[in-house]
Amino acid sequence: MLRLKTIEQNHQDSLKTIKSFLDDGSPEMRAITKLLCETDVNPYGFLPHEFANGFNTSSGFESLLHMIHHALVDDGEISFPVVNGEPRIIFVSAYEDNYEDYVLNETEKLFKRERGNTYNIEVCASVFDFIELFEDYNSVEVRRWFIADAARRSVDFAVEHYSCYARFNPDWEFDDTILAEIARKRNELRALGIVKD
Repeated sequence: MLRLKTIEQNHQDSLKTIKSFLDDGSPEMRAITKLLCETDVNPYGFLPHEFANGFNTSSGFESLLHMIHHALVDDGEISFPVVNGEPRIIFVSAYEDNYEDYVLNETEKLFKRERGNTYNIEVCASVFDFIELFEDYNSVEVRRWFIADAARRSVDFAVEHYSCYARFNPDWEFDDTILAEIARKRNELRALGIVKD
């Protein structure tokens, strides 16, 4: 039982540290901590995998916040790239040689090599710009996923599935523009034989 007590104490210590970052002296650190504490976005979409892996554990999340704090306050080894409109966090200066190699994930690098895909990479000027873009981008994404799943399965399924997302809007199932988009997409899927009625 000693191991369980140690694990419990480490967990409590990590929670205390995480909460302290919400009161940090740096407005940027407070803002990014609040965003990361409240987001329901999949961390693999916006973080390096080694940090996304621990995002849902107290010690992993604490490590991420320490890394962000050190980068923001001390060495500047953090940037907020935007790849084809998708905002991300990486622990590399935007002025690093071969910046694109750090920004693109392995699938994107493969598609660039094998298929000739191109990626537009911009960099947010500040943490606050990143947060605003992150919120906007992910609100659009949840709406897009809602439409796709409503077209593939049903509006009822999409409402039930996405209702737990912070960016879900319950009015979507009654919005004529969204319903028209669902119908258009469903017809496309039907023509491809993916959806059968």
